[in-house]
Amino acid sequence: MTTLGNTDTPGYKPLYNTNSSISKEKSSVSEVSSNTTSRESLTSRETVSSIELSTNTTFQLSKSNNTGKISRIVVEPRDYTSKCKMGKGFVTLYADKRYKNVYVYELPLGPHETCSDAIKREIYLKDPERMIINLGTVRTRAGGMGKEADGSFIPRDKPNVNSNGREGPDSLKPWPNLVVEVASLETEAHLLDAVRNYWLYPGRAHDVIAVKLVRSDTIISRIKVWHFCTDNRTSEELVPITEFEFKTIDDNNQILIQPQQFTININTECLFHGMPSNFHIPASITNPLVIDFYYVLSNMEKELSLEKIIFEIKTKNTELKAKNIKVKAKNEKLTQILEEHGFRFMKLEQNNKDTAIKNNEVKSRLTKLKQLQNNSNNINTNCRLLEDVLKKIINL
Repeated sequence: MTTLGNTDTPGYKPLYNTNSSISKEKSSVSEVSSNTTSRESLTSRETVSSIELSTNTTFQLSKSNNTGKISRIVVEPRDYTSKCKMGKGFVTLYADKRYKNVYVYELPLGPHETCSDAIKREIYLKDPERMIINLGTVRTRAGGMGKEADGSFIPRDKPNVNSNGREGPDSLKPWPNLVVEVASLETEAHLLDAVRNYWLYPGRAHDVIAVKLVRSDTIISRIKVWHFCTDNRTSEELVPITEFEFKTIDDNNQILIQPQQFTININTECLFHGMPSNFHIPASITNPLVIDFYYVLSNMEKELSLEKIIFEIKTKNTELKAKNIKVKAKNEKLTQILEEHGFRFMKLEQNNKDTAIKNNEVKSRLTKLKQLQNNSNNINTNCRLLEDVLKKIINL
């Protein structure tokens, strides 16, 4: 799942090396070098929200999910790996003194983890004597790179016949016979490249089950499966011996495939490859060992239904947000109209006040005119009285 360091392994090109840049469109990988700080988001059920580099070259990872923030993880450069419990699953971070880089691939959570666990469970149930050991997410290093599978199996007491190329503290241990790789955000091309050129590079693993969870509108709508076996290697290319693709669930959350419709058949000789010549494969393990993806999908059904419900809720929330934006825009427009009407009303009110003042001035002038008219009438009356008096005086 994780690539570290240089690219010395023949034929294998890691998704990113120490000199490459980050691209959200290309993969779900986040990288931090000793001189940079990168913040990269992963679209998954639980996402890496930030990766930071402190002054003492300690790599730090913060992780959050829908329920709130989860604890901060510190990875010291002296360690090849640091496995930390975060939420419902584990995340493995890689730090190396030589390269001083941290690479974080998709976190094995949700349908990713459920799918790999379901495949491992199918194998476990077909081995009643427990002759095949589940190594889990075994750590491997070769050619300056490190990778972890989502699941890996090896026969009990297998001798170190194919430890070819392994580095680090487990360099003397043999490679697993069967590797399970599940990809959700990782591209199909990178998944298959890692299978062909890392896990199934000559002298390493014998078989690989590769699964690609294909999303549509963030919902896992299809699953693509490949079964590779080194017995099927040609001079040109390693091709899968089994390859199929199927839809997951319908609108009513019902599984869309039937039992025995999509299966992988693993030859028991492949599962026990590398064992001594006097070793006898247990009769309790049927040959071939069949992995029915109907039961794998059945184990994933709840996770897929939950993802679908979450997607529907998010869709409704998005629609509500869009409606709220429209309502807000209408409210803003209405407020603007009200403000304009309010301004007009204030202007009209001011005009009314001005008119009232003018009316009062007119009334005042009319009152003065009446007073002047009354004064004029009084003068006229006095003038007539004076005329009468003068006439009387003249007549005398």
